[in-house]
Amino acid sequence: LRYFIGLKGGRPVSCGSITINNDSIGIYDISTLETERNRGFGSAIFHYILKFAAQYPQHLCVLQASPAGAGIYKRAGLVAVCDVFVYENRGLLPTV
Repeated sequence: LRYFIGLKGGRPVSCGSITINNDSIGIYDISTLETERNRGFGSAIFHYILKFAAQYPQHLCVLQASPAGAGIYKRAGLVAVCDVFVYENRGLLPTV
């Protein structure tokens, strides 16, 4: 697992992560501070991570996006191939 942080004037404004397994790569958690959105920071960090992932050309790449974040991938020319459903049990955990 590797994390990437995009800086603007030394201040973190975007981030993303990548997992590298034996035969696949997963790109996750591309996000940008709300005050810095629509300025290309999310796309920049995504393309940086894609460039990093290119070191593993034999691996399959998996991307997961929320409907709000899917635009970055669509603008890069990628298309959705399935829906992913995320289930959680946070409601069962005691509050701290």
